[in-house]
Amino acid sequence: MRAFRGIFPIAITVALLMTGCSTGSGDDSGALKNYDEALKEYNAAKSALTLPANKSWDSAQQLRKEADGSQVVFQDGAATGKVESFWLCAWQQEWLAARGNDAQREKQALDNLGKFPTLRTYQKNFDQGSRDIFDDELAKARLGDPSVVQQDVKANCAKV
Repeated sequence: MRAFRGIFPIAITVALLMTGCSTGSGDDSGALKNYDEALKEYNAAKSALTLPANKSWDSAQQLRKEADGSQVVFQDGAATGKVESFWLCAWQQEWLAARGNDAQREKQALDNLGKFPTLRTYQKNFDQGSRDIFDDELAKARLGDPSVVQQDVKANCAKV
């Protein structure tokens, strides 16, 4: 189970990125968005979330309009997933930095981490196993154990 935990967060990120956008024009689901539609989704998701004081949306991974000369199309929710993943990493890093140094910041970060299960990424993109892993991470963080948050940040938050 220990090795599974180290690989699983990486697998989640890869799955989100692989299914989130593509080049081309064909998909039978009808849930594809062009860049402008995805940008609206991205901005709406950003406006619904607050970052820690030391973070800015300017450092979030931006949506790509083209890749290899082709227009990028986005699955519904992919832009929201990028925003929510950045937001989660920002609050995980804030919690780790504040732990034992600033009780108010630590509480605020933990409160925000507790909101992640209400977000689309957790509810729609995570399968039950992924939700269980995050729930365990959050439970341990609430008990003061940073180990799983540290692993998650190391595996998934390099650019945040």
